Amino acid sequence: TDGSLSQIVIFVDGVQKNTCITNATSANCTYSEGPYTYNTTHNYSATATDNLGSVTSSGTGTFSVQNVAPAVSVSRSPTNITHNDTVIYTANASDADGTVSTVRIYVDNTLKRTCTATNSTNASPCTYSEGSYLGGTTHTYKADATDNRGTITTTSTQSFTVANNAPPATITHSQTAVNAATIVSYTATGTYLDG
Repeated sequence: TDGSLSQIVIFVDGVQKNTCITNATSANCTYSEGPYTYNTTHNYSATATDNLGSVTSSGTGTFSVQNVAPAVSVSRSPTNITHNDTVIYTANASDADGTVSTVRIYVDNTLKRTCTATNSTNASPCTYSEGSYLGGTTHTYKADATDNRGTITTTSTQSFTVANNAPPATITHSQTAVNAATIVSYTATGTYLDG
């Protein structure tokens, strides 16, 4: 080394943002700003000046501001479903760099509910309920969320099978006392429980 640093200057988008004065052979200078506008590109550079007035530039780096996709999850209740149950589907969504504008719930690949944000309400959580599924049938559900920049995230498709309840059977006979000469009538009753 033939001297010392006198200053380091940081530039962002061609504008001088920070100047660090120093009298050392090595130094760090930092600057922070943000958040940046979505879908923009920015450049940054630095210069170092020594005590003799010589200036060296770092060269220019660039970065683009990307949209972070919304996060979305979907659940259902109850856990174990019979044909008499009403199933409640709930989708929750969030967006790290904006807002969630729409949440949609699909059951059996059919759009069932759309929740849209307004000035006074959020799109999340979004709920939908339906019931009276046939016993032994399998159903699928999923949700998606759209953020304020139009990026869509979709959950994986989940499924459940409605319990197939065995019909109860009862049997009775017509006689309380039976001997060898008695004719006995039997009556069996069953009830279908799944629809």
